[in-house]
Amino acid sequence: MPFPSPTMCGVDLKQQCSPAASSPVGAIGILSHEPRGRMRDTLRVTWLRELEPGLEARFVIRGAPLTDAGATCGEHETHSDIVFVNAPSDLRRENGPLLSFVLWLRCAMLAF
Repeated sequence: MPFPSPTMCGVDLKQQCSPAASSPVGAIGILSHEPRGRMRDTLRVTWLRELEPGLEARFVIRGAPLTDAGATCGEHETHSDIVFVNAPSDLRRENGPLLSFVLWLRCAMLAF
């Protein structure tokens, strides 16, 4: 069941999926988990720097409630490459990633 809050880290979850000002050729959604900030930073300084022009990459995090909102919201403000999807963070491995993927696809189709 989707989490009812319309905002996370001050981000309106519906607005973040509004059509982008630019028209990228493609969008890559990287499913992530809130505590994996160091892994996201490593990806940012390695292969995400090598993306071809016209490609956009976003880290997709489901998370309500966030366990470390200060760090996650700060990361979002710094990098602007996180998409929060409207789903609880405590879903099991069997269905949580699938729900994140489906919600990312829905968002990406609207935004890109």
